[in-house]
Amino acid sequence: MILRQKIFVSILFFGLANINLSFSQTYNFDSLKKTISENKGTEREIDLLVEISENYKANNIDTALYYILLAIEKAKSIEYSKGYINSLHTLSSIFLFKNDYKNAFKYAEQSLIESQKSKNKELIGISKTYIAVIYAESGNYTLSTKYNFEALEIFEEIENKLQIETVYGNIGADYYEQENYEKSLEYQQKALDIAFEIKDTVGIAYIYNNIGIIYFSHFQDNTKALYYFRSALSINKKLKNYYLQGLNFINIGSVFIETASPDSALYYYQTALDIFTKLDSKANVSNCYFLIGEIFFSQNDFINSIYYAELSNKLSIENSYLNMTKNATTLLHKSYLALNDTIKAYEYFVLEKKINDSLDLVQNKQEIQKIEFQYQIEKETQQRKIIQTKRNFIYAIIFILLIVFILLIILSYSRQKIKVDIMTLKNQKIQSELDFKNKEITVNLLSISKVKEILDLVSEKLQFIEKKATEKFVKNNIIELEKEITKLLDDKLGQELSLRFNEVNNDFYEKLTEKFPNITPNDLKMCAFLRLNMSSKDISLITGQRVETIESARYRLRKRLGIVNSDTNLVEFLSQF
Repeated sequence: MILRQKIFVSILFFGLANINLSFSQTYNFDSLKKTISENKGTEREIDLLVEISENYKANNIDTALYYILLAIEKAKSIEYSKGYINSLHTLSSIFLFKNDYKNAFKYAEQSLIESQKSKNKELIGISKTYIAVIYAESGNYTLSTKYNFEALEIFEEIENKLQIETVYGNIGADYYEQENYEKSLEYQQKALDIAFEIKDTVGIAYIYNNIGIIYFSHFQDNTKALYYFRSALSINKKLKNYYLQGLNFINIGSVFIETASPDSALYYYQTALDIFTKLDSKANVSNCYFLIGEIFFSQNDFINSIYYAELSNKLSIENSYLNMTKNATTLLHKSYLALNDTIKAYEYFVLEKKINDSLDLVQNKQEIQKIEFQYQIEKETQQRKIIQTKRNFIYAIIFILLIVFILLIILSYSRQKIKVDIMTLKNQKIQSELDFKNKEITVNLLSISKVKEILDLVSEKLQFIEKKATEKFVKNNIIELEKEITKLLDDKLGQELSLRFNEVNNDFYEKLTEKFPNITPNDLKMCAFLRLNMSSKDISLITGQRVETIESARYRLRKRLGIVNSDTNLVEFLSQF
């Protein structure tokens, strides 16, 4: 039995993780069906249906298909995500047994999608493992390796040693099919190390058998092959795994054939035959008949050779095992020819040719299916690349437009900021100029007030002289001079205040009089002083009035402006105009 067949069994076993696919016991299907009826509408019912389907798969593929479709339907009805995904795994493997790669891939891919929806990393990894197996069986080892290593990465992340062991075994199988036996052995050894670490005795038995096949089929090291086959057999005996015991017996018998020990080989083949007969494994029973027949042929016991070959042929024809039918008819043809029964020999020769033609058709069909599957995958891959290229182009355009948009926003913002900064600078300059001119006005007014103080002193002296003067003419002239000085000062002060103030504060008076029509000229003059942010003391110095008088004037002004009963600052209020 070749490695891929052995590893293939191993893959299905480990791939389902929580479902026992070992033949360590003879299943009582009636009991299982009763258990199903007791668990109607539950998750347990679906798990049992999957288990039954798995165990029918080897001998009755249609029955296996019936049960797994039932499991899928029920898993959907109760929204049992894990059971649904496991059912898809089994359905995929059923189609793979039928060499229907397209449907096998379809359901494996669907299981991956559902696993990703459920965010169950273990199921995602297992689904990738199934996809890897399908690619490997179709001969696409590049994609098989890709999915195996993706699954391996997931299982390493979640520290699932059992699944890591499985993937190592699958990678080893891929290397075997590519005739890289050293690498195949390396990965089988990695799988074995983990199996020992986690004490996976079933896995150890499988891997022992696989390593034995590598040593037997490639390295022709019969001693090591026999050691590993016997080690696997020893474990399977302890596990009471009769099915795998039967396979181990066949492999050990094959080693004895190579070492020219036909009697020992016959013993192991007959032991395997007894096991598979009890298990009703028709394919393996037919194979054992053929192997035993070949031993008798090698010993020139053509009667027994024909006897076992006919048993194998009959069973193979009944169950449509074309490969085994071909082997049996070839053996019958050789045996009858050795007995010089040319008529029978010719009959089986003709039958052998027909079967070869049928096998060629089947093999051609399988090759066509593989090619079709590969074509479909390549086509879909190419379409995905085209779609991805288009998406990348669109994303690039969007990214470029986004960058341009951001740059435009930044440019617009920068320009706006520059404008704002310029306006701020202009306003600051204008404000600085206003402040300077206001200060200049204040200085001028204060200067005038100093002149006024001097003139007031002169006026006082003139008043003193007036009182002392005796002549009426002189007295009258002094009085006139006093009036002219006073008028001159008041006019000069008013003109200076009006001129300088209007230079800096355009339309101030107009705005005030427009909003407050009852405001007086004296009030306007007071507003001007306050707009220059002058204190009552400064205004007193300029006008010659007492501070108390100025404060009273300010109070009257607040009344006219309507802010007498508020906390509004008078200077801030006037700064609005």
